[in-house]
Amino acid sequence: MSEAESQPAAPQPVWVNLLEACRATEHSGPQWAHECEDLDMTLLSWKGGRCIEAHLNTEVDVFVIGVEGTGVVTVNGQSHKIQSGVALLIPKGSERAVESTSERFSYLSVHRRRRGIVLSLNGRPRPG
Repeated sequence: MSEAESQPAAPQPVWVNLLEACRATEHSGPQWAHECEDLDMTLLSWKGGRCIEAHLNTEVDVFVIGVEGTGVVTVNGQSHKIQSGVALLIPKGSERAVESTSERFSYLSVHRRRRGIVLSLNGRPRPG
């Protein structure tokens, strides 16, 4: 085996047209996702009035980038209007909620890859 054959393949770049991905379907929820060694990336879309209830994330910082429409991301009680081209860094340990305030709201969520979730015997998630 030659030296070139024994080398692992170089990682390939990941390309996505975010606008096309969020317009490809009418359903709410994840539209595109990619996980690599260091990052998790998810494109999410929500119809007007839909929301993600307030929840606490103690594990990772989350970077949210508006793609289309408008929404409000509330972090520790403070509301931030998110629209195309607007980004928000949400520190770990913060309580956050997301609400779509337009007919449809799409945003990209990027964060450091989390440890897997493993279910315990009682069905409650625990860190893996």
